[in-house]
Amino acid sequence: MDDEKKLNIEHLIEFMIINVEHARHVENERLNFTYIYVAAIIGFFSFIFNADASLNTIFSLLFLIALGFIGFLLTKRWSDVFDGHMNKAKEIALMIYGDKNISDNAKDASLLIYGIDDQNKYEPLYNRYYYFKHNYRHRVVLRRLKQLSQTNPHATYEEAACSINFNSKWHLSFQIRTKDLFYLFYFTVICTLSALLIYSILKLHG
Repeated sequence: MDDEKKLNIEHLIEFMIINVEHARHVENERLNFTYIYVAAIIGFFSFIFNADASLNTIFSLLFLIALGFIGFLLTKRWSDVFDGHMNKAKEIALMIYGDKNISDNAKDASLLIYGIDDQNKYEPLYNRYYYFKHNYRHRVVLRRLKQLSQTNPHATYEEAACSINFNSKWHLSFQIRTKDLFYLFYFTVICTLSALLIYSILKLHG
């Protein structure tokens, strides 16, 4: 490998790391906003909702509902940005290492970048991009591959994946992403606060 090619790969690895770090930063932003929102709701129920229905209660509920809508929209934005960074990082990894079985160079680079020390993850049958495939499907395929290997030592990752029906209700229930839980959280809170708002308005004019 000449110096120019080595320099380009070093740059690509740096860009890959930057994209992963930005993705994690986006995750932290989403989580921190949710913490603040939950704290605001707890404060509302602790100090305001204990009192009789009033304009302050109604305005507070309107504020929390508006904040919930903002959180819902920001979750969409943060999720898109996160996926964009992770997809770009994977694209760069493909540019560096190609799409064949893992080599010693790829193993050393992954150890350097991610600090992964489980050598079993680098067996030739496993997909080299373990970092990017560390999800429910990948874990299920690895378990199936381990089972198949007991009777067929030459079983491949692709064969194990094809033997699993990921469209079954059982598997679909375990493929919910974190962003889906955030959407569900904001939707539930907004609906609950809206019901309380209607109740407070009716009680105030009752």
